[in-house]
Parts: sequence; structure tokens; C-alpha cells
Amino acid sequence: MSGSFWLDTGGMTTATWASLGLTCAAAAVLLLGPTTMGAPRRYVVSADAEERRKRWTVVGKKKQPGLDDIPALVSEMRDAFESGFTLPIENRRIALKAMLRMVTENEKEILDAVWQDLKRPTGETLYYDFLLVQGELRKLIKNLKRWTRPERVGGFCLLTFPSSQWIEKEPYGVVLTIGPFNYPFLLTNGVVAGAIAAGNNVILKPSLDVPASSLLLADLFSRYVDPRVVSVVGNGIPGDGIDVMNALLAEKFGLPEPLILTPYI
Repeated sequence: MSGSFWLDTGGMTTATWASLGLTCAAAAVLLLGPTTMGAPRRYVVSADAEERRKRWTVVGKKKQPGLDDIPALVSEMRDAFESGFTLPIENRRIALKAMLRMVTENEKEILDAVWQDLKRPTGETLYYDFLLVQGELRKLIKNLKRWTRPERVGGFCLLTFPSSQWIEKEPYGVVLTIGPFNYPFLLTNGVVAGAIAAGNNVILKPSLDVPASSLLLADLFSRYVDPRVVSVVGNGIPGDGIDVMNALLAEKFGLPEPLILTPYI
């Protein structure tokens, strides 16, 4: 008959069919194994990561890249990200701890550089450009695993049972960070640390209006942090920085690779 159908249940009742459905669902769970939603993501570094590094001419090779080195610098930093080196949670933690050591072991140098550039009272610099940066780094290190953990989506859904859905946070790639002059350590180190924690690597262009602070930033990052994670450009290049910015922006930063202009505060 139109609009109706007939099913031979073989004498099984509705309760029996329901029981059978639950049994099949339970069997599917056992076959599929436990959900990976709560497990940390297993990132894999490319097997040829070190071979790639040997071919580079700028990253890790030149302490102060020149204007003509910028295209190669950006290309090699993208290659470093694609190798997967910045992705493992442990590598992120190592870089953040290196930044924390970098700041902690160079308090006097940071205070002196800001005084030389801005003649700012030492107490203000100590709070903004030193203590706040230390606190941010410690907070990132402490919460890194929890903040990068997959996030469950919704609750139980009969249509997708017994599957699970979740959101995994993925980094964008190479982040171009352009630092301001007024808080040269707070508004560069804080932003760089967040990008590293998310699994990105960073090209940092400090402000030329604070030459002592910018030179110190370049020197500290080259001594403490792997250049595949953070590379600094702009210091030692003659001019007012416009040529450097034009060369960097010509490399087409933007989504999916962020361009971060840190604000004045």
C-alpha cells in the first residue's frame, strides 16, 4: 500500500531490537577504541628537518640580516615551520623557558637600554618591561598543556553516536611582529611568547626609534632562542625602517599567516 511498509522482525520485539542496537553500538566503541579527545596532539617533526637547515643561508647563519636577505629569511622561516619543528608541545615549552631565562638573567641590561632610549623612570620600566613579561611567560608555561588541549564540541548526539567531536587548535605559520617604541620589551616579548605558545614561529621587527632596546632584543634572541623559532630583522640596516617594512610586507604576510602590529599603550 502507498505510504506504508512491512518489516519481518522474525518474532523479535521492540525491546529486543533496542537491546541489539545498544550491543552493536558498544561493540563499535570497543572496536574503535577510546576517544582521543582528551589526549595531547602528537606532532611529528619532519625527518629531513636538519637537512633543510643545512641548506639555509640566513636563519641561524646571519646575526643581523640585511635588506637583501629578507626574502630568504622569510622563505627559510616558512620552511622551518613546515618542517614541524615549532609544533611539539615540548619544543614550545623549551622556547618559552628560554625566553624566561633571557628576561630573568638580563634585568639590568633591559632597564639600562630603556633608560638610554626613553629616559623612563626605572620603577616604571621594571614593572612594565620586566615583571609583566616574566609573569606572562610563567603563565604561558604553566598553562600550555591545558590551553592547547582539544576542546569538546557539544554534548551527546544520537545521530553521531558513538563518535566524538572536538576542536584542535592549530598554529597559522610564520608570524610577523612589528614592535612599537614606547614599551619595547613588553609589547614585543609578550606578543612573541603568545605566538610561540600557539606553535608558530616569529619574525620580529623591533622599532628603530629605540635603538638600544632593539639591538638588545636582537642580541638576546640570538643567544637564548633557537633562530627557527624567533629571528629578528631590522637592526643594523641603514635608514628609517621604511625599506625594511616594504621588503617584509612584500612577502605577503596576512591570513593564514598573521601580521601583528603591537599597539601603543
